Order: sequence, then C-alpha cells, then structure tokens
Amino acid sequence: MPYIFVILALFWLEAVAWPAQPDGPSPDVIAPNLEGYEQQFPSMGTLMTFQAFSADKSQVDQAFEAAEKEVERLVNIMSDYDPESELSKINQLAGTGKWSPVSPELWEVLDASDRWNRLSEGTFDASLGALTRLWRKARRQKKIPTQMEIENALQSCGWKHVEFDRQHKSIRLLKPGMFLDLGAIAKGYIVDRAFEILRSCGLQCCMVNAGGNLRCGDPPPNRSGWRIEISSLQEGEPPLRRLYLKNAAISTSGDLWQFMLIDNKRRSHILDARTGWGIEGPVSVSVIAPTAQEADAASTSMCVLGRSRGLEVLSALDGFDALFLSRVDHEKSLEETPINYSVTDGFAQGIR
Repeated sequence: MPYIFVILALFWLEAVAWPAQPDGPSPDVIAPNLEGYEQQFPSMGTLMTFQAFSADKSQVDQAFEAAEKEVERLVNIMSDYDPESELSKINQLAGTGKWSPVSPELWEVLDASDRWNRLSEGTFDASLGALTRLWRKARRQKKIPTQMEIENALQSCGWKHVEFDRQHKSIRLLKPGMFLDLGAIAKGYIVDRAFEILRSCGLQCCMVNAGGNLRCGDPPPNRSGWRIEISSLQEGEPPLRRLYLKNAAISTSGDLWQFMLIDNKRRSHILDARTGWGIEGPVSVSVIAPTAQEADAASTSMCVLGRSRGLEVLSALDGFDALFLSRVDHEKSLEETPINYSVTDGFAQGIR
C-alpha cells in the first residue's frame, strides 16, 4: 500500500480562510483620530489575532488583555490535549456510569454539538476522539491503521452513547474508551467569546481570528467590510476568492494543511464517522454564519455531507452560506461554484 504523509501537527486547525490586511484609511484622509491596533499570540496550535480600530489606545490594551485571558481560560477547559482540563476529566469517566457536572461554558459547546449532530445527519460527531487519536498516532508513526484498528476505534465512538441530563447540566459517556473531541466547534466558540469581550469593551470595529476561523464586527473606516481571502486547494497558489465581511463570521474546513496520500487518494484529517476514514480530497468548504461557533461546526459538517446535501441543510438556516471547492471544481472553472450571498442578508459586501 503506497502512501505519502503530509503532516502539520496543529491543534484544532481546520480553517484556511485568512484575513488580508484591513484596508484602513490614510491618517490624513479619514478619521485621523482612529488608529488600527493588532495583537497576536499562539493558542490552540495556531496564531490568534485581535485587530481593532479605536481612538483610545488604553481602551484597546485593556480589551485585548481581557480577551486573551478569556481565550486561555477556555482552552484550559476544552482541550483534549491537557489531561487536567475539564473535558479530559469527563473523558476519563467514560464507561464508568458516572455523571459529570459540566461548567456553563462547556455545556454551551456540548449542547451546540448535540444540535449540530442532528442538523448534519450525524456527520458532525464530537465523540470521535478514539478515532482521531488513532489517526494522530498514524501520522506520527507514518503507519496507516489497519481496517480492524479503525473498526475497533469506531466501537468507542458514536454520539448516541453520550447521555445528557439537561436538568442538572451533566453528561456521561456510556462506552468504555470514549473520548470527546471538540476540535470542530470549540475554537469557534472561543473566537466568539473573545469577540464579545472586545465588543463589550467598546471596540465595535474589531476582528478576532484563530487560524482562519474568524469573526468580525463593524468594518474598518471607509471600507465596506473586512477583506477576507479564501485559500486555494493547493499550498502556494494565490487565493481563489476575496470578499468583504462585516458583523458575521467565516470558517473554512479542508485538507490544505493536514492530509495523507493513500493509494493515490488524498485523505483529509476530517473523518467520516460512517467509515472511520478521512474524507477524500482535495476539498474545501467555507461557511459564513452569524457566529464563529456555527461557522466552525457547519464547515466541518459540510465537508462530510458534500455540496448537494450540505447546501440543502444550510438553506434551512438563517444567515448561512457556503462555498464548496473540490478537485473537480479546481480542474474546471471556479465560476461553476459561485457564492450566493442572498442568504447572508448582505453580510458579505463584494467579491472578486
């Protein structure tokens, strides 16, 4: 079985939509009292970026500091890499029959995971931790799992084995060896919380970006929106799309950075719960949504559902839209998969 590994060991990295530099005003032309500010720091295996325009530097400094502290606090709750995190402690009780009380923040993410499992016809499944760990090990060791190993891991997966006590806000994992993995939704939630802090501190013109999973507020001065570029399906190629976004979120899921080439098939790190294998690529789905959490979960789900069924699912939701790209689209004309922003009620202003 010939195979080639392409590996970038990142935590929760799925998005590949990156914001271009905001087209801010020249100081001597518009709003000379407004200045652009940016802060970056490593988090969740990627680079977290805050950007804002304000006339008050001290206001920005305080807001950025508060938002960064919140990011760190939430990562410590939801990381499945940290054995002392709240999520890890829940995983450690899998199969024991014991209930785990859940913090308000983690409960919000788990409740949203339950909702997206239903919306996505089971393709969004935060209980695939045993399977994701198997494939992480495979990438490290450069050894493809056997079909038996995949099937054994699947025995410890399945959202139907996650039981909720909504009255007491507790959960339990019914199958031994189960691991919750919130990599397809928690990053979006954390982006939202950081964004909400910036806004509550008075920064209405701001943007939070975690490796391409981003949420933005009012546009920069004299601009219709924050300029966003959608990456190509191949590393090193120029962006395929550019759009201007305001008061909305966007996330792109795909296999640009994490995939394996197995028997001449490009297999994404995004796993199909029905087969235990990564979906076949190259593939990329960009989703615009009201919040980063929703965009995060939707973009992963749509990768597995595929364009036809994925668009049907999104069409029933307010404020969502998507761009699907695959190998066929890449080889043909990209005009065959235009983005229709009618659903987003004008969140995206202009595309070229």
